[in-house]
Amino acid sequence: MSAITERTDIARIIQTRPEQLKDFTVKAIDGEAGHVSGHQDEVDDRHLVVHAGGRFFGKDLVIEVDAIDRVDPENQEIHVDRIVDWVKSSPRLGA
Repeated sequence: MSAITERTDIARIIQTRPEQLKDFTVKAIDGEAGHVSGHQDEVDDRHLVVHAGGRFFGKDLVIEVDAIDRVDPENQEIHVDRIVDWVKSSPRLGA
Protein backbone atom coordinates (compact mmCIF):
# COMPACT_ATOMS: atom_id res chain seq x y z
CA MET A 1 0.00 0.00 0.00
CA SER A 2 1.40 3.39 -0.94
CA ALA A 3 1.65 6.44 1.30
CA ILE A 4 -1.55 8.34 1.95
CA THR A 5 -1.19 12.04 1.25
CA GLU A 6 -4.68 13.42 0.71
CA ARG A 7 -5.85 15.43 3.74
CA THR A 8 -9.36 13.94 3.58
CA ASP A 9 -7.97 10.39 3.53
CA ILE A 10 -5.63 11.15 6.45
CA ALA A 11 -8.52 12.62 8.44
CA ARG A 12 -10.66 9.57 7.66
CA ILE A 13 -7.98 7.22 9.01
CA ILE A 14 -7.70 9.22 12.23
CA GLN A 15 -11.49 9.24 12.59
CA THR A 16 -12.26 5.62 11.78
CA ARG A 17 -9.13 3.57 12.48
CA PRO A 18 -6.90 5.36 14.99
CA GLU A 19 -6.06 2.08 16.76
CA GLN A 20 -4.27 0.91 13.60
CA LEU A 21 -1.83 3.80 13.93
CA LYS A 22 -0.70 2.94 17.46
CA ASP A 23 3.09 2.75 17.68
CA PHE A 24 3.61 4.25 14.20
CA THR A 25 6.76 6.36 14.20
CA VAL A 26 6.09 10.09 13.91
CA LYS A 27 8.71 11.69 11.69
CA ALA A 28 9.25 15.43 11.49
CA ILE A 29 11.14 17.26 8.78
CA ASP A 30 14.36 17.04 10.78
CA GLY A 31 14.07 13.62 12.41
CA GLU A 32 12.04 11.28 14.58
CA ALA A 33 9.64 13.05 16.95
CA GLY A 34 8.05 10.09 18.74
CA HIS A 35 5.39 7.41 18.27
CA VAL A 36 1.61 7.42 18.09
CA SER A 37 0.32 6.87 21.60
CA GLY A 38 -2.36 4.42 22.65
CA HIS A 39 -4.37 7.30 24.11
CA GLN A 40 -5.96 8.41 20.86
CA ASP A 41 -9.41 7.76 22.34
CA GLU A 42 -8.85 10.70 24.73
CA VAL A 43 -8.85 13.35 21.98
CA ASP A 44 -11.14 14.30 19.13
CA ASP A 45 -10.52 13.24 15.55
CA ARG A 46 -8.78 16.52 14.67
CA HIS A 47 -5.82 15.65 16.88
CA LEU A 48 -3.19 12.96 17.20
CA VAL A 49 -1.50 11.89 20.44
CA VAL A 50 2.27 11.50 20.07
CA HIS A 51 4.42 9.90 22.76
CA ALA A 52 7.74 11.77 22.76
CA GLY A 53 10.77 10.87 24.80
CA GLY A 54 11.61 7.62 26.53
CA ARG A 55 9.29 4.76 27.28
CA PHE A 56 9.03 5.52 30.99
CA PHE A 57 9.90 9.20 31.15
CA GLY A 58 8.30 10.41 27.94
CA LYS A 59 5.15 12.45 27.62
CA ASP A 60 2.00 12.28 25.52
CA LEU A 61 1.58 15.37 23.36
CA VAL A 62 -1.34 16.49 21.22
CA ILE A 63 -0.76 17.71 17.67
CA GLU A 64 -3.21 18.86 15.02
CA VAL A 65 -4.02 16.39 12.27
CA ASP A 66 -3.49 19.24 9.77
CA ALA A 67 0.27 18.94 10.48
CA ILE A 68 0.30 15.42 9.02
CA ASP A 69 1.85 15.43 5.57
CA ARG A 70 1.47 11.72 4.83
CA VAL A 71 0.77 8.34 6.40
CA ASP A 72 2.98 5.47 5.27
CA PRO A 73 1.31 2.19 6.35
CA GLU A 74 3.99 0.01 4.80
CA ASN A 75 6.76 1.52 6.94
CA GLN A 76 4.45 2.35 9.85
CA GLU A 77 5.33 6.04 9.73
CA ILE A 78 3.42 9.28 10.01
CA HIS A 79 5.21 12.28 8.53
CA VAL A 80 4.47 15.79 9.79
CA ASP A 81 5.46 18.96 7.98
CA ARG A 82 6.96 20.46 11.13
CA ILE A 83 10.26 20.21 13.00
CA VAL A 84 10.87 17.96 16.00
CA ASP A 85 10.93 20.93 18.40
CA TRP A 86 7.43 21.92 17.25
CA VAL A 87 6.11 18.46 18.12
CA LYS A 88 7.92 18.41 21.47
CA SER A 89 6.56 21.83 22.40
CA SER A 90 2.96 20.79 21.67
CA PRO A 91 0.46 20.69 24.55
CA ARG A 92 0.51 17.69 26.85
CA LEU A 93 -2.43 15.35 26.83
CA GLY A 94 -4.78 16.32 29.64
CA ALA A 95 -3.07 19.66 30.30
